[in-house]
Amino acid sequence: MPNTILKSKRFLPLMITQFLGALNDNLFKNALLLMVTLKMASKAAVLSNIIAALFILPFFLFSATAGEIADKYDKSKIAKILKITELLLMLGACAVYEAHSLWGLVILLGCMGTQSAFFGPIKYALLPQHLHQDELALGNAYVEAGTYMAILLGLILGTILPIGAVLVLLVLFSLCGLISSIFIPKAPSVREDAPIHKNIFKATSNTLKVIYQNKTVFRSIIGATWFWMIGAFVVVQIYPLSGNVLNVSNTVITFFLVLFSVGVAIGSVFCGHLMKGFIHATYTPLSVFAMGVCFYLLYHYTNHYPTPDAPVALADFFKTPHSLSISLTIFIMAFFGGFYIVPLNTLMQKTASKAYLASVIGGNNILNALGMALISLVTILLLAIGFTISELFLAVALLSIVVFFQICKLLPNAFWRSLLRAVFELFFKVKVEGSQNVIKAGKNVLIIANHTSLLDGLLIAAFMPEDVSFAINTEWSKKWFMKLFSLFVDFEPLNPTNPMSMRTLINKVKSGQKVMIFPEGRITITGGLMKIYEGAGMIAYKTNARIVPLRINGAQFSKFSYLKNKLRTKWFPKIELTFLKPERLSAPENMSRREQRHFISLKLYDLMTTML
Repeated sequence: MPNTILKSKRFLPLMITQFLGALNDNLFKNALLLMVTLKMASKAAVLSNIIAALFILPFFLFSATAGEIADKYDKSKIAKILKITELLLMLGACAVYEAHSLWGLVILLGCMGTQSAFFGPIKYALLPQHLHQDELALGNAYVEAGTYMAILLGLILGTILPIGAVLVLLVLFSLCGLISSIFIPKAPSVREDAPIHKNIFKATSNTLKVIYQNKTVFRSIIGATWFWMIGAFVVVQIYPLSGNVLNVSNTVITFFLVLFSVGVAIGSVFCGHLMKGFIHATYTPLSVFAMGVCFYLLYHYTNHYPTPDAPVALADFFKTPHSLSISLTIFIMAFFGGFYIVPLNTLMQKTASKAYLASVIGGNNILNALGMALISLVTILLLAIGFTISELFLAVALLSIVVFFQICKLLPNAFWRSLLRAVFELFFKVKVEGSQNVIKAGKNVLIIANHTSLLDGLLIAAFMPEDVSFAINTEWSKKWFMKLFSLFVDFEPLNPTNPMSMRTLINKVKSGQKVMIFPEGRITITGGLMKIYEGAGMIAYKTNARIVPLRINGAQFSKFSYLKNKLRTKWFPKIELTFLKPERLSAPENMSRREQRHFISLKLYDLMTTML
């Protein structure tokens, strides 16, 4: 699937277009900041902040209107218009530079910010319109990775190239972006009657109301805003950390920024692959917890740091205390940042109304910009009352832990499931196939599996693509370790010999929930299929549920099976989980109910025999 997406005409033109646009934005901005620093050194601090504000201000003002326009008209046509606008702006930048007008360049940067604000809702709204749902996570991952690599490349080129060469590249990249935008497939209007509010504040108000109406979308956007706040905070604080605490040269600052950008890019792509086409937020709490730990480590490494008297070059930096630890911490923090943001963007796109998706993304951009402004303001206030750079890292670490607990309230099983999944993938090299069959089965689903070892329940809990309720033998449900198991999944005690104990599970399936059951009722002691209790058959009969068979292979060779005297076992065998196509079992209508239940139980046995 990765190669298919990257080569697809549905995705590649958009990927190239957005990459070149982000590259131009950052190349122009960094080159202008450098010019201000060199030509107007006495006013550089003030002008740098004005430049940054001019670029971000349009996202506050125009994102809502941009979303309305993108919902109303064909997004591919708007993309072409915006790329033509970008090319004209870059040609204008060349003319203004020849006229030696620094303020003219500053104004043009503000116009570039406006053009970017209008393009933002388009690129993220185009993804779900052109990609299949199982491609959406990876598509977002590549876009996120491309954006951060563009930011990095723009930073490097903008600071090392002369302004004349930068202007030539700006025009060239704009032209290439226009050409690539021509190949973006058509994306027809999703809401032709969408009003375009002339009052930008009314448009913003309406957009925020739309966002708040969908709790999942709203929470995803708030979560994404935290990422952009963290990113803005780190990128800004790298400069005073490097100058005031570590006392290192500009090459080390560039090295830190490279680490951060590459870390986000790698984390994004890795997460996109790991999600395997499913849209879920399982890794979100783990990611924010890891970022919090990294901020604490930065505090630990930099607090009371022995600042050198003379600036330290990159070659000598790794001879200083904690240099490798600081570098690795910045990279890991960025990696988990990319790991954090991809599921949230994907979840927002999946759950938002298609008719309002571009407006929702515009609102997301507004809140992201607001978050970045807020973290900058809070940082200024904390520094004003005496906080050191190290203490700022500690404050953000504590805030991250608060965010972590808040996410855990919303996703109570996600943190533990993500840890469990990481352990299984690391030690057992677990391979999962056919997960889409669980999604395709829809509602009223009964998942059945062979029972090979003590690991089976944890394996299924870790890798099940959707939330399920487990049917657990009554005797097992009373054991002490089941309290730990409840951290991962919801379970219901079940006595397979007592039909009355199944009423709760039957009601769960009828209500549309997915239920997981081991028809054997116990772990195999023969290596083959054990006796099948009629409990699973009764649930299938009573609910007319679709049945998804799950084959567990490899766990029987682990030390956690009951086959130690029959097989050569080891601690960490490779394990495969295979979800087969859903089936619905039926019995002849001329049978009595009891005969029908027995008939379906026999069919279930045949199904599991065939599965194995």
